[in-house]
Amino acid sequence: MKKIFIISLAVMMLISFTACSKKEEPQTPDTTTNALTEYTQDTEETEEIPDETIPEETEAPKETTTAAPEETTVPEETTVPADTTAEITTAATTVAETTAATTQAVSAVSTVKGNGYSFKIDSAKWMDVSAYIDAISKEAEKLGQNKINITAEQIKAANDFVYFHGQNRNVIINVASTKVGDTSNVDFSNAAIKMLFSETMREQYEKVGFTYVGDKVSKVAGKNCFVMTIEAPKSVVGAAYDAKSLAYVFFVGEYQYVITYTAPKQDFDTYKGDFDAVLSTLAF
Repeated sequence: MKKIFIISLAVMMLISFTACSKKEEPQTPDTTTNALTEYTQDTEETEEIPDETIPEETEAPKETTTAAPEETTVPEETTVPADTTAEITTAATTVAETTAATTQAVSAVSTVKGNGYSFKIDSAKWMDVSAYIDAISKEAEKLGQNKINITAEQIKAANDFVYFHGQNRNVIINVASTKVGDTSNVDFSNAAIKMLFSETMREQYEKVGFTYVGDKVSKVAGKNCFVMTIEAPKSVVGAAYDAKSLAYVFFVGEYQYVITYTAPKQDFDTYKGDFDAVLSTLAF
């Protein structure tokens, strides 16, 4: 069991470090669209009609002439040629179709598969940075030096996926799995086993300098799991703010699974709904 506890701790250390490390915020994508070609037409010049004097019929011996009112010339109405209107309509339709296609691609939800489990994640909200697990594991090893006996290779081997939130790269989801042998005797509904985990986890996390807020037993994906809430002070992880984490620990078959959600404390509630949406798709 000690191996299981140690791996759980290493995962939390990794997440806390990654979440609290200062990273460059993602730049807002350029949303400028191509403007449609504006149709212009020169206004035709209208010749002025000279004033005319029309003699009025004489009714009296006295001859009188009256000037007729000046005619007002109404400019001819300018219309857009049919072919130009069609061109603008076609261009607008193309822009709309392109926007729709882009939105659909960005919002694509993909199914991710690991060792005996799967989940769905929206690429419009979460960025897969699993390619950097090696570098993150090395930093996590440094953080744990003189506090826990675990290497970067062990941390790397235990971790399957790491995701940053697209709007805040200090918000992170981590998924880890470790083959630990027969786990049929691990039953979190058993009060004694739950107490054992509570006491051991509190001791391990507080040893590193984290604050063990509490724990509970919950059912996710049809399995009982041990859920821990831990806070990582900024003084421990060397960041500008404190971090808060939720760690879900499962034992299924021969594997231990740990799914962790971590964020700066001030952002924890803001993005938790996006994490819950991912957790709700977990299947073993």
